[in-house]
Amino acid sequence: MSMNQVGAKGGILLSALVSSALAVGSVSEAPTSHASCFSAFGIGNGNGCTSNLTSIAIGIGNGAVANSSTTFFGGAIGIGNGAVANSSTTFFGGAIAFGNYASAAAAASTAFSLLSFTIALGDNAKALAFPSILSMAVQVGEGVTTTLGALNYALGISTGGTQTTGAAGIGNVSVQYGPGNIVNIGSMNFAFGINPGGTTQSITVGGLGSLALNLLGDASTLIAQGIFSSGVNVMGKHVMAVAEGVLSNAINYMGNDNKITVWGSLPNTTASWAFNLFGSGNTVKAGPGPFAVAVSFLQDLATVIKSSPGININGFAPFAAAPAASSKRSSVVAAVSNGSSEETSAPTAATASGKKTSPQSTRAIAPKRPGTSSASSASGTKSANSSTSGATGKKNARQR
Repeated sequence: MSMNQVGAKGGILLSALVSSALAVGSVSEAPTSHASCFSAFGIGNGNGCTSNLTSIAIGIGNGAVANSSTTFFGGAIGIGNGAVANSSTTFFGGAIAFGNYASAAAAASTAFSLLSFTIALGDNAKALAFPSILSMAVQVGEGVTTTLGALNYALGISTGGTQTTGAAGIGNVSVQYGPGNIVNIGSMNFAFGINPGGTTQSITVGGLGSLALNLLGDASTLIAQGIFSSGVNVMGKHVMAVAEGVLSNAINYMGNDNKITVWGSLPNTTASWAFNLFGSGNTVKAGPGPFAVAVSFLQDLATVIKSSPGININGFAPFAAAPAASSKRSSVVAAVSNGSSEETSAPTAATASGKKTSPQSTRAIAPKRPGTSSASSASGTKSANSSTSGATGKKNARQR
């Protein structure tokens, strides 16, 4: 599934959830010609409050509405002028709305839910759980927060501007502080957008165990989809960080106008990472890999790309030269070995002249010392003289 497909589907789902929240709120706003009301266990129904034998409904304020007519062991509480709390077909759950309709009504709704709660605080705040199990949706200030599925938790805190926060699937967490939108679809995913007082942020998370974090990043877009992938932007403006695949990461730290991407067709994009650290105007791409790492560090207006396995840091591959050095060393060793073998196998003079040589003839003969040779010659002469004298003596003896 491509990045655009996930974003489109996430946008459609979020729009559907928001529309449902608005629809539930508008339906619940019908009985408004009253001041305050209270209904418990089916007693005191009317004037905007409705309950059954197992629920309660409390409405405080002009036009406040609280409906828990189809809630089992739960309730609905609406406090404020025009506040609307609607809990329908809910088991062990409830809805709380607190705010005035000075600009619009606060609405909290649960539908077809079990052990789920919705809380809307502030003017024009809306929270919806439809349908949900063991989930919670909380909206503080103007905006819409929704959950769909099981074990989902969504919190939206508005500081001005348009805000939508959603979590759909199983075990997802979405938290947004500041204007923007969060779409979180899948299982065990985490989406955090912390940018109070800034401009709109856009965060999309899909898959399993993925993370998207925008911390103090103005007008930034983060997308993390796949399996245990993450897109992170810390203190960067106008940043796009996209990570998809398995164990893929796209991270921007303290740099503006950067584009960091890790993406390719699954399952090829595996364990590929793209980092931008302390630089602006950079394009950093990694993948499909696997094990492709691209890093831009302390540089501006640069492009760093690594698509195959390996590491590229500012255009330099730190491990690429190691094989060449090893090969060069092997060549030197081979050359030395060849040189020594040639030296030991050099032909002798006898061999060169074509004569056969015995093993003894190939032995090295050490040069004779001059002094030793003279002594040997002298002793040899002396021995010869002694022999001559001996022979002369014997001859004289015979003649006598």
